[in-house]
Parts: sequence; structure tokens; C-alpha cells
Amino acid sequence: MITNDRQFEKPPFLLETPIRNFSTQQWCYPALRQGIYEYFRQKPFRRVLLPEYVPQGIHDPFKKLNFEIGYYPVELSLKLKKDQLQRCISDFNPEVFVYIHYFGTYVKENINLLKEILPAQTIFFEDFAHTVPCDTLVYSGDICGFSFSKIAGVAEGSLMIFPRSEPDNDCTYVSESRASKELHTRFRMKLITEHLCSTVTTVPYLQRLVSFFAGKSRHYYPFLMDHYTETMTHVSPSTAKIINRLDFNKIYERRKAIAQHYLERLDSRYLFDLPRECFLAQALYGFPVVVDSQEKFQRFLQQHGVRGFMLKDRWWFKDSRQNSELLHCHYLLPINHTLSDTQVDRIIKAVNSSVIAE
Repeated sequence: MITNDRQFEKPPFLLETPIRNFSTQQWCYPALRQGIYEYFRQKPFRRVLLPEYVPQGIHDPFKKLNFEIGYYPVELSLKLKKDQLQRCISDFNPEVFVYIHYFGTYVKENINLLKEILPAQTIFFEDFAHTVPCDTLVYSGDICGFSFSKIAGVAEGSLMIFPRSEPDNDCTYVSESRASKELHTRFRMKLITEHLCSTVTTVPYLQRLVSFFAGKSRHYYPFLMDHYTETMTHVSPSTAKIINRLDFNKIYERRKAIAQHYLERLDSRYLFDLPRECFLAQALYGFPVVVDSQEKFQRFLQQHGVRGFMLKDRWWFKDSRQNSELLHCHYLLPINHTLSDTQVDRIIKAVNSSVIAE
């Protein structure tokens, strides 16, 4: 089965000698939600404007801090509409505004629009969790957030940077506790079991066997949600050693090459209506396509030895019904930097044969 599995990093993406010292950097917690919580905990802000389609990892810290939360719409095209956004900003008057680079795409016209209409006093949080901090990345936000475990073969690790000025409050870390050690362990077990289920054990009953022996350590998410505000430690030393040696530029270049392959060979009916540059400017988390039925499309691909994924679970918190086309009509094809050209061709063949089957 070809998947987006985060394999354990190896050359050429993992270098022999370190190129950074992640252990000494500030604002780098095991999970990005911890950095968001800790930073805004120390601030007087109490109103945040989020996109309607938003992950719990962004939403929950503001909820726990008793922020008043407003939402702005995001279309299936991923393009922001000026009139809609201006109305949301005018009505809600946000102190903090969050923009997400969905799936790792970079929609330049959205950034230009935000630069034009966001009030100068509004804190612009730019979420880069679906990509990596390579040399070509363009930062527009006051605060930019990354989550390395989304893309790289590491168990944990996040980073917040402040491109315009140094943060005016301190990054604090707590000492390791039983809960923080347990969280590190559960992160590691998640990475190991996901890798085994995607590669070594592709037979369903063997997957269940691996999950059984992993036990509670694999089920990290409820534990993370219960304890992330009290486990503000640095990333584990073992993970920091890997991040120190990761070549994010090579990861970007390989994922860019795979994205180009998809753009050239996928049936155009599946492609988002965006300029090619939106898919090539940053490392993608997965290659996004538009589908009528996510579940039906996934079943078809799995029959052909391919398993992509969707971002649906814990991605909608607005009180109104879940009528977002983006939520229900996207699908992410594997784009891991460890995939071979042959594997990418197999994915493309499977997707294009789905059009024929319809």
C-alpha cells in the first residue's frame, strides 16, 4: 500500500552533521498548540478570528483561554473573498487573526489581500503547520507556526517564529513530569505504530495486532488534549537530535518535484482551480484534489493499493451545520518525500482510472 507514511528519516534528507541547534531555540514545544496557548496566555487579547475550517490544535488553545471566537469563510477554491472578509473583520474587530496555509499551499493573492485589509493593530498568526521552514519560505505574519511531526519522520516538535520583531514575552518551559514523559512516549509510539501499519504490516489483522501491542501509548490524542497545557517541556532530546540534522530544503525540493508530477499528469477534473505556483512555493503536506465523495474515492484508491487521507475529524467548530465544501470535497494524495517516481506514477494511474470507472 502506498501511503503518506512518515518514515524514519534517512539520507539524503537526514544529514550526518547537525545544521542547527534545536535544543537551544525558543518557542519550540512538543505540539504547536502548546506554543499558541503559552504565548497568548500572557497577552491581554480576547478576540480571535479563525477560518471556519480549522483544526482543533488551533481552535482549542483560544477556547481554553476564554477567547471570543469568530469565524470567516474559506471557499473550496481556497481563495478568500474580499467583501466577505472585510465584513467579518469589521463586524468582529479581531485582536488576533489566524490564516492557514491549507495542505501546504501558498495562495499569494490571499496574503496580498490580508496585507491590504488587516488592521495594523491586529496580530496576524500565520499557520505553516502543513509545510516546513525552508530557505525560500515567505513570512508575512507577526507570528508563524510550524509542526514538524506533520511532515517529517519525527515523533514531535513545533516551532513559533516572530519574523518582524522579537517577542515581548518570555518562552517558559516546565520541568519534566510523569505526564510530560508519558506524552513523549505516546508521541513516539504513534510514529512507530503508524509506520508499521503503513509498511511492514499491510494486512488488516496484523495492523490490529500491532495496535493492540502498542496499547494505550498509541492513543496519544486524548492524553494530549487533557495535558498539553501542563506539559510545557522542550521537545525530547532524541527528537531534537533528528530535527538538528533534517535538511528542510531537500524535503521541499523533493515534494515540489512530486507536486509538479501530479500537476502535469493528473486528470484536470481533480485539480484545484489555483495557479500552479500555489502548489510549488512550499512543501506540501499532501497533494490536494477535489472529489465528489471522499469515502467513495478512498475506497477506490485502496482497491488499487493507494491510501491518501482527509482532514475532517476535529476540523469544524462553528455552531452552524457543516456545509463547507472544503471540508467535504478535498482529498490528499500521498506526497511524502520518500516516495519514488514509480510510486507516484502508480498513484496517478489509480486516480486517473477512477475517472474512467465513473
